[in-house]
Amino acid sequence: MYFSQPNRFLIFLAICFLIFLTGIFKIPVLDRDEARFATASKTMLLEKEFIDIKMHDEPRYKKPVGIYWLQVGANFIFGNTPYDNISLYRLPSILSLFSAFMFIFFRLRKILNNDISFLTIFFLIFSLLTLSEMLQAKTDGALFLTITLCNLMIYSLIKNHSINYKEKFIFWSALAFGVLIKGPIILIFTIFPLIIFSVIKRKNFLKEIFSYLGFLLFLALVLPWFIMITIESKGAFWYESVGHDLLGKVSSGQEAHGFPPGYYLITTLLLFWPGSILIYPFIKNSLKNKFLKIRKNDLTFFLLISFSVPYILFELISTKLPHYIYPSYLPLSILLSKFLLDKNFEGISKKSLYFFTLIFPVTIVFLIYFVIVEYSEITITLVILLTLLLVQIFLLIGAADIKKFKDKLVNFSIFQISFYLILVFYVNNHIQDLWVAKRINSIIELNKKNYDQIYNYGFEEPSLVFLTSHKSRKISPDLLNSNSLEKQRIMFIINDEFSNLLTSSKKYSEFKMLKKFDGFNYSKGKNITIKVFSNLDDD
Repeated sequence: MYFSQPNRFLIFLAICFLIFLTGIFKIPVLDRDEARFATASKTMLLEKEFIDIKMHDEPRYKKPVGIYWLQVGANFIFGNTPYDNISLYRLPSILSLFSAFMFIFFRLRKILNNDISFLTIFFLIFSLLTLSEMLQAKTDGALFLTITLCNLMIYSLIKNHSINYKEKFIFWSALAFGVLIKGPIILIFTIFPLIIFSVIKRKNFLKEIFSYLGFLLFLALVLPWFIMITIESKGAFWYESVGHDLLGKVSSGQEAHGFPPGYYLITTLLLFWPGSILIYPFIKNSLKNKFLKIRKNDLTFFLLISFSVPYILFELISTKLPHYIYPSYLPLSILLSKFLLDKNFEGISKKSLYFFTLIFPVTIVFLIYFVIVEYSEITITLVILLTLLLVQIFLLIGAADIKKFKDKLVNFSIFQISFYLILVFYVNNHIQDLWVAKRINSIIELNKKNYDQIYNYGFEEPSLVFLTSHKSRKISPDLLNSNSLEKQRIMFIINDEFSNLLTSSKKYSEFKMLKKFDGFNYSKGKNITIKVFSNLDDD
């Protein structure tokens, strides 16, 4: 499976895009971050307010405005009121990632060669973390594109010892958009590694990439919105985004995401597969040669720094999530591609690679089986699908011979595509207990014409706000007055945990329970029961 020539590569990329595009239409809106970003963008669209950031009726000042503008743009082009189609909010993520892959391929062809550029894309596109980020309406796909553009310009500078004005323009523009998307995080993956590289090499590469016009362009793109949001929020944006969100993640593990150092090492083995198979032999070979080859080659040395510096930094930060180090996958992919093509495999045995080859596919098969058993039931279809995956795992065993790794690329791609399609078209349809917001929304859609008002309470996840904020109101039963209950046709959808507020109150004596269903709130890790009440005599 080698598509290193441009035309063949574009066909390969187009096929992958069409396959992975299916997921953004099939998977329901996910809690919590995706739903929060999408709801804030939806609020912009409905209120026609494109400076301030609110999630329905509360400020949302954790990130700058860039991703919201991208999601708003996708809905302006393809969407319509009430803007509750989550797939449109995901378009910026998948389009950003595939744009990044195109830039990487065509730029690396010039800087290095065709084979390295293709292998780099292969490792990136089939990693589980990439598949995850394609499916979610968050900042990380767009941020990856801006960091990629910046670093490709830096690679050119280090390789050619010069950089032209066009490349500087791309660098400073991408840096500005990266700041608008996720604040100063882009500097950790671009400027910070370049500073360390400059210190080690005793040459000021920052001076080479600096441009007064480029810096003015950066300020012109970044400052207007930051000034306007400071005025609009009366400074609250800075307190929340820097003081609470950014610094809070550094000092403590927020929202149960605190993990000790070593977290990213473990997650990379799973989330960067099949590229992660080569990490152990790469390190072993580099240690054997005392990193001499890496230090002699400026570009390779910078790749190592641009991977390891952010990696180590995020290992030291208290709050950890897998996607925080996603931009580091680019330099890692290039390093592993160069290593594989150098064919310096002396001392690397098959047995030592079995674990790294099989840990991901075996884990995936186990998780699919566990999730279906836990939230659905075993069917003949599941047995057939798992059998097919097990056959593919058997065929992957041959990849444990690193000398034959390139010949097994098609096996890796087939396994990842098979897993993706099973996840989207089978697992997704058999885990309805997890899609509580989707089920509540379906009830509201079926009944909204029959009622003057529909209320909900007790299920607090942002996915429900995204889907229903324009057609349902969240309120506690004890806050409604008796007059409104008597004069209106009302449906109340409530978490059983709080249903006593309704069933024990005399003002709800006319209400009857129409239905109930059980679900699982995966954000909080707890089972819930949703009950539906109505004051209509006949539903």
